[in-house]
Amino acid sequence: MSEQKKKTVVTGGSAPQAKPKAAPQPKPKSPASGSLGKSAKIKVSDPLMKTMPFDRKNYLFIIGGVLLVVLGYILLSGEEFVDATEFSIGLYVVPPIMLLGYLVIAFGILRKPEQTTGPEDNATAL
Repeated sequence: MSEQKKKTVVTGGSAPQAKPKAAPQPKPKSPASGSLGKSAKIKVSDPLMKTMPFDRKNYLFIIGGVLLVVLGYILLSGEEFVDATEFSIGLYVVPPIMLLGYLVIAFGILRKPEQTTGPEDNATAL
């Protein structure tokens, strides 16, 4: 009489366990239903995220750079034929103006905004 031995293969180290069922989540209100209520407020704990990414000076630099680029394109469109043997605005003046405009735009984007202090901080600084 030979006994048959059953081989059991165990993978993963432990026996499988039943996963607990999660409690049902409440359905969010649709934006079409009117007011979003208090749950729509976004809470930001990082103080850097509370500030705007650019301040007034950044926007002025960006607008100034765009105006320089537009001025360059307007000056470039004025001439019908550009000859390198004689002075030409489109050949000698416009490229530096447009390059300066693009650099001013890049500076306006990369410039860090100045940190402003609240009125309570100004009183303690005196």
